[in-house]
Amino acid sequence: MDCEVFYNESIQDAKMQEKGPVSFALIGIGYWGPNYVRILNDEYRAKLTMVCDKDPSRFGIRGIKKSDVVQTTDAKKVIGSNVEAVVISTPASTHFELCKQALNNGKNVLVEKPLALSAAQATELYQIARDDKLVLMGGMVYLYNNAVKYMRERIHGAKILHAFSLRTALGPIRSDVGAIWDLAIHDFSIMRYLFDETPSRVWCVGERLLGPVEDIAIAWLHFSNSVASSRVSWMDPVKRREFTIVTDRSMMILDDANISSPIQIYEKGVEVTKPISDFGQFKFQIKNGDVILPYIQYGEPLASQVSRFIDRIMTKERPMTWEDDICLDTIRISEAADKSLKSGGKTCLLEESAKAA
Repeated sequence: MDCEVFYNESIQDAKMQEKGPVSFALIGIGYWGPNYVRILNDEYRAKLTMVCDKDPSRFGIRGIKKSDVVQTTDAKKVIGSNVEAVVISTPASTHFELCKQALNNGKNVLVEKPLALSAAQATELYQIARDDKLVLMGGMVYLYNNAVKYMRERIHGAKILHAFSLRTALGPIRSDVGAIWDLAIHDFSIMRYLFDETPSRVWCVGERLLGPVEDIAIAWLHFSNSVASSRVSWMDPVKRREFTIVTDRSMMILDDANISSPIQIYEKGVEVTKPISDFGQFKFQIKNGDVILPYIQYGEPLASQVSRFIDRIMTKERPMTWEDDICLDTIRISEAADKSLKSGGKTCLLEESAKAA
């Protein structure tokens, strides 16, 4: 799968000069909304023309307060407007209906994760986008993270043995979706991207500590030749964004909270020194090597994602692209994990989710 997309900047610039920047509306100025406002205002190929939020006090943020951006508390006004693209950054439980309405009104749509809360819903949205020749993107920011891209390049050709992740903090605490849909979905997207395959089965356990949804959860994913796990919680004292992958060549840790050195490579592992056909006791040798801290050029993943969205609008690149495939598979994995969690940890086969979709 070729995950790198290249485009001719001169052609896109000529198209933009002929047509002008893409007009944008933002629905939802909550946790991520201010970042979208900043990025859209900085992006020369975009023009933020409308913002919408149920709480009008949020219109006072920088980039909106003293501008000609239209402000409204009614999402229907945005959906019925003449803007070309809509960014949806609202609670997860509202994504499907808002996205469907926007697509049916001829809008290109970028939706914060998760795109929808079931594979069937996501498939329906992608079908509408294809039929109406529109661009639909689900927010999968780690697909545009330079450190994650480096990990994929580094492990190319290696055999992945296992991977595990930690995604914890004290809040923000959700009430509409649990920690799987809010946090683990990020790690599922990284796993799908690095493993380049969808797991065959998933099992998950979790607990409701505060309210109606799970605040902590642990999920296990079984791939063709390896396993992966994800522990997530918004009830931990320390914010951690760590992803570890072990191959037959080396071990790698991604610490997304470490901007200066996000990747640590350990050239160590275990080797079998007796052949498998030998019925005697196996002998193992620990291989130690250097610790490498590669230079990773910093880039804001959310800005790269918005840039990619604009690329697709200008070049009329419709679903299903490589990132759309990963987004849909990630929703399938999250749905299976949520189903397993609600059944007390029973194994959920991904084939069942695919048939349902």
